[in-house]
Amino acid sequence: MKRLSAADPNRVAIIVRAWRRRFAAAEATGRARPGYEVYINKTRRKNGGMPPGHVHFTIGAAILLILLIPIGLRDDRIYKHGALIVAIGGVWGYAPDFYRLTSIEALEKLHYSPWADLFALHYSMDRTGLGDGWWTIVSFSLFFASVAAFQLSAWFVARDREPTQRAVESD
Repeated sequence: MKRLSAADPNRVAIIVRAWRRRFAAAEATGRARPGYEVYINKTRRKNGGMPPGHVHFTIGAAILLILLIPIGLRDDRIYKHGALIVAIGGVWGYAPDFYRLTSIEALEKLHYSPWADLFALHYSMDRTGLGDGWWTIVSFSLFFASVAAFQLSAWFVARDREPTQRAVESD
């Protein structure tokens, strides 16, 4: 394959043709899912593209953090595991996209069905048609706000449960 320069006006067409050849070769040997490329391209054209994986991860982590704040107000042990909660929530939000890492067809069917909304509104986010940049801004803003709320509630709980030294010293 010839090396492409940035000034080559046909470089996009050359790259697209190369990918189509690779996909056709993979489909001929049975390594590709039939019609997958056409379906994805049709979905992206219709919906304006799906949000990237980090968006699903941060939205899942943010939702789980927000849901666990009321539990943390009753039992402060939850605040000791903040990083683990973020990781579990992120994997929960990204779970329908695991079909890209494996060859399990059931996961792919789950990803394109409304049942994927059980995983941090994954299906609904994929269908909005908003651009990647917009979703990235919203997801990181929501994530930072939820981390701040989680830490603030942890601070309030710790402040209320610490014995006051002034009362002991004044006696």
